[in-house]
Amino acid sequence: MHNSINEEEHFEIKPDTKIIIIVEGKNDRDFFECYLEHLIKNKIITENLIQIAKTDGNKKLKQTLNTLQLAPNFDNITEVLIIFDSDNSYDETFTRIESQTNNFMPKPKIILMPAFDNSKSGTLEDLCLDILKTKEKEKYLNISDKAVSEAEQVSNDKYNSKKRFYTYFSIQDKYVETQMKKIATLNAFNFNAPELTPLKELLQKLSTENKQNNKTPVTA
Repeated sequence: MHNSINEEEHFEIKPDTKIIIIVEGKNDRDFFECYLEHLIKNKIITENLIQIAKTDGNKKLKQTLNTLQLAPNFDNITEVLIIFDSDNSYDETFTRIESQTNNFMPKPKIILMPAFDNSKSGTLEDLCLDILKTKEKEKYLNISDKAVSEAEQVSNDKYNSKKRFYTYFSIQDKYVETQMKKIATLNAFNFNAPELTPLKELLQKLSTENKQNNKTPVTA
């Protein structure tokens, strides 16, 4: 199943799509595609209701929104979710995104990772580290942290969760490739983790509402 919009060429919104999720980049898109597949498989959301678009950074968000509005079938869209990293400041990032969504309808819901609320700042990689699914998680995280620390002493590069995340997978033989889609499909993440509950409940609610709205009235 491929839920994403082909933004490199043009936006193709499928006739059944009711919800669009806008994310920042390829890794975000790949992660959420896998997560949506999990929700569909477990009958938490309805198939074909949701598509994903990526912006290649929040500076291009307004351009993406403008392009979406011109796409065929956009009139069918009932919900737009913007799921971005909160980075170093939840409040600053939220305000910056909100300023780019003025007058856009339907009014987008802004959801920031890693916590999907304002409890902490960070990135997709912080979320992924929180939901790792392995009995040896702490062992490999300790090895990863040591490797990153030693590399920083040589290069003076700043430590961040992206380095920690990709180093964690690069030191394990199971993960020959460290691309997000490959990692997710190898069952690395616990998609039932409590960290994902706020997003799951929102998507379930929106899916149910749109499914009900799509029902054909019974005629006498």
